[in-house]
Amino acid sequence: MFETTLTELLNGKGAHADPIACIEDLSTDLASRTIDGFPHSIWQLVSHMNFWMDYELHRIAGGAQTYPDHASGSWLPNSTPPTEAAWTQAVSEFRDLIGRLIELAKSSTQSLSREIPPAHAQQSKISSTVGAILWQIMAHNSYHVGQIAMLRRAANAWPPKCGGDTWKPPDQITRQIVHHCPAQVAQASACIPTTTEPISEAHVPIGTQLSS
Repeated sequence: MFETTLTELLNGKGAHADPIACIEDLSTDLASRTIDGFPHSIWQLVSHMNFWMDYELHRIAGGAQTYPDHASGSWLPNSTPPTEAAWTQAVSEFRDLIGRLIELAKSSTQSLSREIPPAHAQQSKISSTVGAILWQIMAHNSYHVGQIAMLRRAANAWPPKCGGDTWKPPDQITRQIVHHCPAQVAQASACIPTTTEPISEAHVPIGTQLSS
């Protein structure tokens, strides 16, 4: 049961945004943008998630890489990808790493209960079974994908082409998804809120001035 839930959340089902859909339709320009009061671009967020997914997968496999001395060690210093190819590669790596996590989450209960030795003092403070590490990665990704959704809203680039949670009128949501991803209409329609009460928009105003 818990394994199924973990797989669904890694996929972005339920209350979680689809992590791959949130980035795969973005241009290099949008992935580079930042807003006042928030320190990272989408490019930096994706690279940060890739760093830790790759780290933990290596750790589970018994080949833990060097743990950063400081939190900044898992963040790229520049908000802009050096090339369009670098952004494309980051998205491809993100998709691949998510896929590997999902396959690992489908392992037997016995495999998911296997203890992974800590590779750093920080890791000795928390549960380190395979399953626990996967849950930690999922929660970490969810946190940062939420930030990506915030940045996309600020850039007037939400929802993604294949749909995402929004409080636009249902008919507008359906029209946009039909245009881009007809196969997802049924799934999206089932998730449209039916309440007639007004619902607040995101805290980040649409159209916030962006810096390059």
